[in-house]
Amino acid sequence: MEPFHGPQEHDNYKMKLGMQHTYCNSSDKIWVFWEDVWKGELVRDNGQCLTIKFNKNSMKVLITTVYVRCDSLERLELWDKLELVAKVNTLMWIVGGDFNIILNEEKKQRRGGFYSIRSFGLQPMCE
Repeated sequence: MEPFHGPQEHDNYKMKLGMQHTYCNSSDKIWVFWEDVWKGELVRDNGQCLTIKFNKNSMKVLITTVYVRCDSLERLELWDKLELVAKVNTLMWIVGGDFNIILNEEKKQRRGGFYSIRSFGLQPMCE
C-alpha cells in the first residue's frame, strides 16, 4: 500500500517495484501491486477497503486491504461490510492495513476520541 499520492504515480511505483499489475481504491488511499504469476480480480471497493480475489494455478485467495477513516460511524460501516464478507466467503481470506485504532489508551498520541480495538472484539487476536 502506498497512500496519499496522485493516480499519476501508480505506474511509477509499479515500475519501481517490478510489478506488472495494480489496483487503487476509489479514494486513492489504497494501492495494491502484484506480479504476472497472479491473476487479480476486483471484488469490492468501498472507499475504506479494497478486496481482490487472486488466483495462481489452483490456489485462490481473497485479500482485503484497509485504510479506515477516523470517524467512528464510518468505521462501524466498514466492520459491518467485513463481517458480511466473512459470512459468505469460502476462500482463504487475508485482511490487513491501517485500522486507525490502538490497543491501549496509553499509546494514543493525538487528541480526540479513543477508538479501542476492544470496541470490535478483536483484542484477543492482537495480543
